[in-house]
Amino acid sequence: MVLPSGGRLGGRSKVTSSEASYGAICSVFGDPHYRTFDGRIFNFQGTCDYILAQTRDHNEITVIVRNDARLNEQYAWTKSIRIQVGGAKIYFLQKSRVKVNRKRVVLPYVHRRSKFSVVTDGRLVALKTPSGIKVSWDGDSYLEVYVPRDMKNAMRGLCGNYNNDRSDDFIGQGGALYVDAEQFANTWLTGRRRCRRNSPTSVNVPSTRCQSDQLRLEKAKVPCTALYGKGFERCRSSLEVEQYFSSCITDMCECDNGTRCFCVSILAYVRACTLMGFDVQRHLPAVCKGVRIPKHVSGLLISLWESANSLFVRDKYVTPTGKRLHAGYVQKVEARKNIPFDTTARSK
Repeated sequence: MVLPSGGRLGGRSKVTSSEASYGAICSVFGDPHYRTFDGRIFNFQGTCDYILAQTRDHNEITVIVRNDARLNEQYAWTKSIRIQVGGAKIYFLQKSRVKVNRKRVVLPYVHRRSKFSVVTDGRLVALKTPSGIKVSWDGDSYLEVYVPRDMKNAMRGLCGNYNNDRSDDFIGQGGALYVDAEQFANTWLTGRRRCRRNSPTSVNVPSTRCQSDQLRLEKAKVPCTALYGKGFERCRSSLEVEQYFSSCITDMCECDNGTRCFCVSILAYVRACTLMGFDVQRHLPAVCKGVRIPKHVSGLLISLWESANSLFVRDKYVTPTGKRLHAGYVQKVEARKNIPFDTTARSK
């Protein structure tokens, strides 16, 4: 379904994105779930190349995701990323390998002409542009794009337009506003790669395994209820949790028995809450701190946990001038300095 130009799905939505004084974040996680800059979550299982985020003038940055089938033909995953900055093409590949203009590079790396850098941030690989845009990849399936506040109304792609209004996030590449996530996402297909374009996308529909097995569905819900725990109560007042919960159930339904795929959605919520200034790290379920989890979960678990810890969990920090600060104070300072991803304040 396509709405008329300028159409809306209703009034202006409550702002529930991770946007604050410092900017906004779009993330891709799980099988795969997309969270736009303005906080709208949708599923899309197409296995093609898609424009995830792009500045409207096309000159600053373009982030393209490559999705492939995983586990079965109904579910996909983000396999790799191509980023275009200026005249350079950067490739984020599996196992955190990085190529620039198709040549393998060693990190840290700085491109002299386009002035961007690629560094390791905990176990994430991160590209930073001079304008403050940051693209982070866990080397497996988790991707995060941060844009500063001055990029508001300047973005397009699967991540939406970043205007604090979720109702118009599904604007396709041709300018039309869509209701259906699949139709919207397919407009952002790019390149000539042969791929599958049609697939189920509703974030509220359980996988085929759970549709035919009510007991499996009930079991899938149990670990996902951690998102409604008291430790996330403050964050839930600012960041809606319902679609993370639905995404968690979808992943658990598709996982084999005994695996911990629920950690992906919970960690994504923890990450979003942390970047909004909420101290929720200690409320991550204990089982998500282990290592006996599926391959596609482990990279995300370790990278997000370490990245978050490096900013907010440790007791003391040292600023570039050598001043020691309490973690809670640093958390507030980082937000005011408009650099939520800054890692210059390291623990001693």
